[in-house]
Amino acid sequence: ETASSDFPVTPDASEPSFQGFGWPVTDTFVLKIDPTRSGVASLVYGTFHGTTVWDHGNDIAVTGDGAAFVVGNTGIDYAGVLSTTVHRHEITRRGIVYGTVGAQARQYVEFDGPVGAFVNARPDAGPEDHQALVFWGDGSTSQATSITPLTGGLIRVDASHTYAADGAFPVTMFVSDPGGGNVVPTSIANVSRLSMDQYAPVVTSNPLTGRAFMVARDTASIGGLLTAVSGNGGLTWDRKIIALLDGDIPGAKGEGYDAAYDRFGNLYLAYLDAGGQNIVLALSKDDGQTFSDTSVRIPTGGAVTRIAFAIGPSPPDSEESAQVFAVAFDDQAAGVIRAAILAGLSPDLPPELRSVADVNPEGGQASVQSPDVDIGPDGQVMVVWQEDNPTLSLSRLLARTDPDGTGSEPFGPAVLISEDLQFLRDAGMHPSLAWDRSGGRFD
Repeated sequence: ETASSDFPVTPDASEPSFQGFGWPVTDTFVLKIDPTRSGVASLVYGTFHGTTVWDHGNDIAVTGDGAAFVVGNTGIDYAGVLSTTVHRHEITRRGIVYGTVGAQARQYVEFDGPVGAFVNARPDAGPEDHQALVFWGDGSTSQATSITPLTGGLIRVDASHTYAADGAFPVTMFVSDPGGGNVVPTSIANVSRLSMDQYAPVVTSNPLTGRAFMVARDTASIGGLLTAVSGNGGLTWDRKIIALLDGDIPGAKGEGYDAAYDRFGNLYLAYLDAGGQNIVLALSKDDGQTFSDTSVRIPTGGAVTRIAFAIGPSPPDSEESAQVFAVAFDDQAAGVIRAAILAGLSPDLPPELRSVADVNPEGGQASVQSPDVDIGPDGQVMVVWQEDNPTLSLSRLLARTDPDGTGSEPFGPAVLISEDLQFLRDAGMHPSLAWDRSGGRFD
């Protein structure tokens, strides 16, 4: 995300203007880059994508015909100044699935709680001297259920309403004080079919059909993952919660997951099991509608915060249908990044675990996080990660590569990508890796 209103966009941007207020109220941005050019000249397409609150783009997937799916999170919890009126929309953060948002307001479920707050412009009047009418954005209105004082001269307005559909609705409060003055603060009520928070989504696209599959953490369930599938370019999504403790596949811890399609259209989901001791590999042959357990288990060490997963071609001398599977993850207890390499011998058989190796050379001497992994045109497995070294007081990004993707030889030497990054920054560093296998200049 960016907090810069002058971030570069192109004339055909779908959202040419920055909607945030500066850090920490940021917008997501989406860029398409020509790697054969440099500087601003390399920008093929650029756009903001966001609202007037904090927005964070978490992942992107590109289909074979060049369409892009972008997923991320938004949060509504801000103070926007309208004249002398402060309005706060007090609904918790939530995850986006094409504009439908998980929040306290849910489809067919009554919302009863804080709608907003305003500054009392008349010191001689108390909350009981005000009236508030709430316009819910769907054609309905209702009087406030309560008007109560907050700290700092604010007055809180509570109201109740039941939405009959999900979506984003502009909510307006019409507040009257004893002198007849009116204030009309406005915000957006995001209404979801799902309860609680769904966030940190990742997305992938079927190379044969262009269908999109998204998976995210779901805090409404004990473990479990939110999945969503779209077959019409993201206009609509079919959503469900999977990997519950009593489901068809092992229960998920709810954090640590990634998904990838192979070139045959099979969808694999890698996720941390409910106990946090193993990474499970599940398979779907119907674009995420159903999953089965492959019985593949990758031991973790029990302190994983991030999983990255990739599928790519095997070395040139392999069978035509062979593929390389790679999983990278962090073990915070041991202070290491690990990479597991699996061999896919046939699209009809689950892959076989070949090796699990520590990747970071300093093992345990630095705080490591945010691994990502991808596979080159000849089966090479590359892992990138962030490393914070308290002794040296710096952060850096590094990469190591398995030269043939078989796991039979050690990873090559660590390559320093960048160092002296902002020390111990938890958000915003997370490196992402994509290997161009098209046979072009950067193959």
